[in-house]
Amino acid sequence: MTGLLIVSIIVLAITLVTITKHKRFLESYYQELLQTLQDSQVVKSDLEKLMNQAVQLSSEMVSRLEQSVIETKQPMPEDNRNDQLGGAEETGFYLHNDHPVFMETSDPNGLQNQDSNMELPMLYHQVVSLYQQGYSIKDIASRLNRGQGEVSLILSITSKRRAI
Repeated sequence: MTGLLIVSIIVLAITLVTITKHKRFLESYYQELLQTLQDSQVVKSDLEKLMNQAVQLSSEMVSRLEQSVIETKQPMPEDNRNDQLGGAEETGFYLHNDHPVFMETSDPNGLQNQDSNMELPMLYHQVVSLYQQGYSIKDIASRLNRGQGEVSLILSITSKRRAI
């Protein structure tokens, strides 16, 4: 009978050790889970801030593009100068934020495109012209004091428009 009592005590001791180990494991797992939850809340907060900034930036870009469209509908002195020369010049010279910008004012073949570039805002002309001259998107953005994303967007829009 004492042997059975000793075996029972050993089994009870092993069970207590096992339960203690499992309890420590569960407490450790619980702490890691709480830390992961806190980290995910910080990431969520950062993502929300970034999303709000992206929405604000896109709204600013739309406003700038709309303003560019409005500005291009007003007659500019450079256009009058080209009319006085009878359209003999093939490139126009403009200053944008104290940076010289050269752009074509007539079709090299002497024909007007159906998708006339005159419909595009001045900024579109400048971006496309600089791009055709071999400037990188980064260089164009710095010359025109615009964001690289805005320059890329304009190039994408104009290329898609020409494909139609």
